[in-house]
Amino acid sequence: MAYRFDELCQLYKLAQGESDALALAVMARQKYGGMEQLSGRLGPCGMALRATFLGITPEVYLRLLAPKGKLRRFGCLRKDGSLDGDLWTYLIGIDDAPLTGRYFRKSEEPVLPWDFFGELATKHGEFLKRMIACASPTCGVNILLYGEPGTGKSSFARALAHELGRDAYLVAQNDKNLSPGMVSSRFTGLRICDEQLPPETSLIIVDEADAMLEGGGGGSFINLFGPPRHKDKGSLNDILDEIHAPCVWITNSQADWLDPSNRRRFDYSVRFDKLTREQQTAVWRNAALRHGISNALSDDLLARIAERYTVSAGGIDLALRNLSAMQTKDATHQTDAEATLASLLDAHVSLLGGRDAPRQRECSGYSLDGLNIKGPVPLPRIESAVRRFKKARVRQSDADPDTPRMNLLLFGPPGTGKTAFIHYLGQSLDLRVVTKTGSDLLGMYVGETEKNIRNAFREAGREGSILFLDEIDGLLRTRANAQRGWEVSQVNEILRQMETFGGVLACATNFGDNLDPAALRRFTFKLEFDYLTEDGKRTFFRRMFTPLNAGKLTPETERRLLGIPDLTPGDFRTVRQECHYLDGSVSPAFLIDALERESAAKRGLRARNRIGGFAVTNV
Repeated sequence: MAYRFDELCQLYKLAQGESDALALAVMARQKYGGMEQLSGRLGPCGMALRATFLGITPEVYLRLLAPKGKLRRFGCLRKDGSLDGDLWTYLIGIDDAPLTGRYFRKSEEPVLPWDFFGELATKHGEFLKRMIACASPTCGVNILLYGEPGTGKSSFARALAHELGRDAYLVAQNDKNLSPGMVSSRFTGLRICDEQLPPETSLIIVDEADAMLEGGGGGSFINLFGPPRHKDKGSLNDILDEIHAPCVWITNSQADWLDPSNRRRFDYSVRFDKLTREQQTAVWRNAALRHGISNALSDDLLARIAERYTVSAGGIDLALRNLSAMQTKDATHQTDAEATLASLLDAHVSLLGGRDAPRQRECSGYSLDGLNIKGPVPLPRIESAVRRFKKARVRQSDADPDTPRMNLLLFGPPGTGKTAFIHYLGQSLDLRVVTKTGSDLLGMYVGETEKNIRNAFREAGREGSILFLDEIDGLLRTRANAQRGWEVSQVNEILRQMETFGGVLACATNFGDNLDPAALRRFTFKLEFDYLTEDGKRTFFRRMFTPLNAGKLTPETERRLLGIPDLTPGDFRTVRQECHYLDGSVSPAFLIDALERESAAKRGLRARNRIGGFAVTNV
């Protein structure tokens, strides 16, 4: 115990008076002479009793227990002078882990090459290297890396330390659970780490700092109506001001979940968004070169993998490291690179609770020729207009308010081809379609929906994708009937984004009459998709059912087909799916019977939704 006590004093760099106060707390914990029980029963007088044992005045003893003194800052003693329980287990030998390892450790993980991070390294990394290199050793630099999880924040921080020629130290996450003591324990570890390390050659990394930052250093309590509320933002401010070594804080929290007074104290911050398809492909290519397997992975294969799987830079490196080892050492099996990567990534994504995102393709058999679009501009001209818009955006400034936007509104009954047209458009223009529905954007907290809307526009804008807002009537409902403030604010947010968005926005709804008039004015093209005409019915019968070998229409079956009301491309697709697993061939008459049932089912549903001759509308 004496050896470990001396180690504690050296680690915390305690003065003689502080060491004596700590020794007294240890003896009190051992119950020498009943001192702990006696001082506890005496209440405030117990502090005077402890001071008497130390041979100092109560005022001096209280200064030793000041919140900003070492004994309290490092979590050695509680405010009443008693010993912290974790230190006691260390002193009596129950916990034999190295003392410094309880608080921090040197990072020994392999570091990704600096050019692995592409634009992030050139845009932010070079500035950060200059900033840290010029920092004074007496005044720390606090850097915040925040944003989407799995975007390489931790890997970037370690690579930054390597580029600077500094040792990276990680503040330990040594608590068993997310108890209120977690925050104070990690703050203690950060302080001790800063006390022990030379600021000129070190970089401290505080990974997964969400609780520390959101709670302001003193913990936070659950708020059912918004982000966590800070109980003690001053504690975080204190440590941001007192740290001497450069410190990188890493969090998945949103920026506005941090108190403004805390945010102002960060010297620099970098927002990490989801990697675009091009960025993901570049990361895959760099990692393949690093592991010496670039010859086995074509650019097309890497592009497909990057589009299907959303994984961090570390996850990419891990998958390719395993692929390289299997190709080198597994001589008994011919390794299929794509299949092996798919197996590795399926397991990786599943473990992290995510899912792959296979590319959406338009429905086979889809045809622009057969659609019934009411409006002066046919769909082929809309397609060419979007193509010219994308070319013009390369040359024109996004900030120019006079630059026409490309906002498309598709409205009409279900199944008339609205969603299929957008995916057809994306494939025709080689553009990814980012699809969002109301369930993706609506949030449970006040202001969260507006934030999700901004993030959706930002995600699509960063990679030049088509942003497709499906079932938009739930988000752009007319404000005249709004009964709650958030119903107005979410419409206002979408209107603001429509004014400034530099990409292609497409919105689809089955209820065009419910949309806000201000939103209608902001759509460049308004396309009404209606039920198929006679030519459309012939076109989709031929394109959808030719693979079924159903034969040609006879005059009688054609007459029946043309007489079916309210048919949509979706009806033909439903019937084709119905016949897919049936034994034997199907006849045109069988297919037309199925189409008649689909039409009757829709008309029957509409009839049931009428009361006393009046249609029941959404409330």
